[in-house]
Amino acid sequence: MVDNLPEEPQSEDPSSELPELSFTQAPDFSLPFLGARSRFDYPRMGAGILVGLAILAIGVFSLTDLSAMLLPMDDTYLNVLRPTAEDGSPYAFVLNELDNQLDGRSLSVAGRMTNNSAESLEDVLAVISIEETSGRFPATLEIPVAPSPLEPGESGVFSMSVTLRQAPIRYKVQFKLQHGPFVLHTDERGPGFEFVSPGGDIELPVRLN
Repeated sequence: MVDNLPEEPQSEDPSSELPELSFTQAPDFSLPFLGARSRFDYPRMGAGILVGLAILAIGVFSLTDLSAMLLPMDDTYLNVLRPTAEDGSPYAFVLNELDNQLDGRSLSVAGRMTNNSAESLEDVLAVISIEETSGRFPATLEIPVAPSPLEPGESGVFSMSVTLRQAPIRYKVQFKLQHGPFVLHTDERGPGFEFVSPGGDIELPVRLN
């Protein structure tokens, strides 16, 4: 006798119970090959060089007399830069005192001047030109006048000492603005005087101008 067994339910495909998944295509982020990147940023390097050259040029023109040599400075241009006295005369400075000491080939000069203009002037220089016995080795020195700036009506002093190849025989004093024109001055020291340099076969006067 054969027993009839209950029929087992047929198993369904498990994959049929899973939800369907959809996949979208990922965007393409590929970039074109540009080659090896240079380690130098040439545009920035060029800009830095130009800025450096500009700063150098400003410094050269400001701190040297190159601008005076390259630019045309005629009398009209210099008259615009040259200060004048309060009464309008061109004598903006006054030489109040001047003294010198001579020792062989060495000369020392000291003096006092006054700003007779209505302007506050910076970097005033006393230009001292010296001649010696041979006439072959003159010397010109630019000595700063202190204080700076020099206010209207204020006095400033200057001093220098130099040793020449030959004995000095005479010198003169002028005034100018640094990187600017010479400025005329009046001499209020009273009557000038001169003295004879000691030593040597020929005695030549040292004149105070």
